[in-house]
Amino acid sequence: MWFGRTGWKAPGVLLADPPDHQILAPCRAADIHTVVRDGHRGEGVGSVLLAAAEQAAAERGVSIIYAGIFAANKGAVRFCSSVGFGPRGTLLSKEQDASVDG
Repeated sequence: MWFGRTGWKAPGVLLADPPDHQILAPCRAADIHTVVRDGHRGEGVGSVLLAAAEQAAAERGVSIIYAGIFAANKGAVRFCSSVGFGPRGTLLSKEQDASVDG
């Protein structure tokens, strides 16, 4: 995990290097997660965070960045789309009962 040098948190997590047998061309990837609090949205904070995350990723040889965003977070989807992020596959999820008997 790394943090941007802007004073704001811009965390990223390097993903495992792809296996040699994968179908797609292997590349180094990272997940990023940025949060801008309600009172600071629209002030350019997201752009600063993203720039810091992109710089940190580039310094680590990352050629693709993933930003997992819930579809209901339309503002974040709109922001990420406006700076070049686009759909790449589909991530499905299923909630389950996590209780353990015994």
